[in-house]
Amino acid sequence: MTANESVSRSEQLTGDGGTDGLRKRISNVTSKLKSFSSWSHDVCNSSCIPSSCDVVMQFPKDAPTYIIKWLNYTISSLESSITIQVCKHESTGLTNLLCSASFHGLMKGAEELSLKKQLKQKYGGQLKDFFLEDAGMYQDVEDTELFFTSEERQHILLHLLNNIRLGDTEKVLSHVMLEGQPIIPKLVTSGVIQQIYPLHCLQDLKKLRKTWVFSFTSFQPLDEVKEYFGVRIGMYFAFLGEYTLFLTIPALIGVLIWLSSGSNQVQDDVYFVVFALLNVIWSTVFIELWKRKEAEYAFKWGTLDSQDDLITEPRPEYTGELMKSPVTGRLEPHYPRWKRNVFFYAVSLPVMVLCHCVILLVCFNFFTFYDFINCGISSGHLLFILKPLPNIFLAAAVMIMDKVYSWIAKWLNDKENYRNEEEYKNQLIIKLMVFQSVNSFLSLFYTAFYIQDFNRLKSQLAVLFIIRQMVGNMKESLVSFLIAKLKQDQGARGITTKNELLSKLKECVSSAPAHDDTHNVPPESESSDIKEESTNPQTDSGVSSHTLSSGKSFKTKLTQAESEGLLPQYDGTFEDYLEMIIQFGYVTWFSSVFPLAGFFALLNNVVEIRSDAFKICMSYQRPAGERVRNIGAWQVVLEVMSIGTIIVNTALIGISGPMQRLFPHLSNIHRLLLIVVVEHVVLAMKYIIRMAIAEVPEWVSVEMAKLEFSKREALRCRLQDQINELGETQAVEMKS
Repeated sequence: MTANESVSRSEQLTGDGGTDGLRKRISNVTSKLKSFSSWSHDVCNSSCIPSSCDVVMQFPKDAPTYIIKWLNYTISSLESSITIQVCKHESTGLTNLLCSASFHGLMKGAEELSLKKQLKQKYGGQLKDFFLEDAGMYQDVEDTELFFTSEERQHILLHLLNNIRLGDTEKVLSHVMLEGQPIIPKLVTSGVIQQIYPLHCLQDLKKLRKTWVFSFTSFQPLDEVKEYFGVRIGMYFAFLGEYTLFLTIPALIGVLIWLSSGSNQVQDDVYFVVFALLNVIWSTVFIELWKRKEAEYAFKWGTLDSQDDLITEPRPEYTGELMKSPVTGRLEPHYPRWKRNVFFYAVSLPVMVLCHCVILLVCFNFFTFYDFINCGISSGHLLFILKPLPNIFLAAAVMIMDKVYSWIAKWLNDKENYRNEEEYKNQLIIKLMVFQSVNSFLSLFYTAFYIQDFNRLKSQLAVLFIIRQMVGNMKESLVSFLIAKLKQDQGARGITTKNELLSKLKECVSSAPAHDDTHNVPPESESSDIKEESTNPQTDSGVSSHTLSSGKSFKTKLTQAESEGLLPQYDGTFEDYLEMIIQFGYVTWFSSVFPLAGFFALLNNVVEIRSDAFKICMSYQRPAGERVRNIGAWQVVLEVMSIGTIIVNTALIGISGPMQRLFPHLSNIHRLLLIVVVEHVVLAMKYIIRMAIAEVPEWVSVEMAKLEFSKREALRCRLQDQINELGETQAVEMKS
């Protein structure tokens, strides 16, 4: 829908004076925006950047000055607890709004978010939803600097910013802001605001790097990780740690089987069958025990009893015809479900089928190439050293297709236009799991169940598994770190786009004979009264100045806000969970054929914990904290993979040589019936284990009951006090 259509539709729904009235109001707003070009405002430089700055709002280089000042004025007017300082940086030429909130504003936001804070010991010392009127009951509330952690301050501040709404429909540049629509998310998606990012707390970050990233022999400081990055990221690293710990069981058993195999065929056959069944039991026990551990972490971090919001804002990217919401009464985009279904069946589904056909084609070419190499080696025309080449080709193809299909899945998901963020993420998880499961396991299924060559399956799985993990860790840690440093280096030279890089190179070549030692600082725009930020060693990010061979230095030091603004944004734990789920499938589905799969997965995850920590602490902007009760839809994916473990392992037992050698007199029909019986027995065993292990530990249930009882008692006492106060007031009135 175009801007004019949006305005026209909003007039009809609001009944606010018709088209002329709305256009007149938008015209007045535009005039008011332009009048800000002569409005003066205190502008900071790096020497006076507030130490309490928590969130940075960054604008493009070509952002009009009056828009920046209008937004500054609007935020200050509508949310007085937010303090903003404007900085235009000398190095990058970008303008930033440095945002912070007053302590009272933080307490107000904490109450709106139902943030849990610890009570003083005389009130029980428990975690309790924060209420402003009961502020004196909470531990350390007198210390305005330490009561909220830096992550909590940023979480609350982003909540306050994202809930600033206009009272009327207004037009900012070419973008219509609807009445009651959040301003900041709309301006971010429309490109008026380039990005919003929380700033790192350098002291806390340095401590995490020492005790977590580079501390290879100690356990993860999960409470500190949660305090700094939020519950969602803390929960991911808790899951990764528990999963890695549990991998010691299949790793140890797999190594013992690998060391003792080969001497006796009957013994090897028994090992194969027993290990396949152990995979099923192990996967079930791990999932159920993780649920208990997950509940413990959620209780300790104050999110176990959190409720989903019944009223959720549409995603900023959500589009559709403007209609009045039956819940809030505000204008909101509306996209009919039938349109989404039409797109899914007419576009998404055929594209997914086409992608799977491409995967089949790649697998066919792989097996053709494999046979060609083997025939060449057998005939002596090719060297034996080329034998792993087809498997390396397959591993490379799988990783490339993973990236391509991830992009396709996200594009399809965007086009399906989901309203809620949670629904959008769940649908994306489904698409990516379908894509990556087929991409990762199709060739293995073909080898196992069609060719039925377990030796080929073993070598194929080993190369695919090991190479994929090695390349993944290299890409996540080293490559992302080098890219981040390259961006910061270019930013120090005033380069933030490819065009600027080319123009800077041309400038250096043309000015090479000049031997000028002065910095190449662009002249200040006459139309802007926002001063450029000077550099100061106290706010440097550590980027030092360099000199070209020509003697011309054009690399300047970056402030912390500049340096972190040049880093890529962290996309969340989505890709990390996906990587672990695929690995879980490799280990539980096929380690009976390749017993060392668990061992290599364990080695990978020991490195993965530190490489993921390195990545998030060294190579990306600080992510905004999120509060979650569990790992979300990934829990369901794990359950599905666990059921797949039963099906795959019992099928492997049924078609394998060990089954035929252990029961040589069984016909194919009887063997099939035996496998079906074993499968149902294992399914029953899985159900019994699931029912026997409670998802929430008893002590957590007791503590939750205590908290609920204390809440009810507090409410009862408060109501009783109000009744007594009302009675005393009435008694005084009667006497008077």
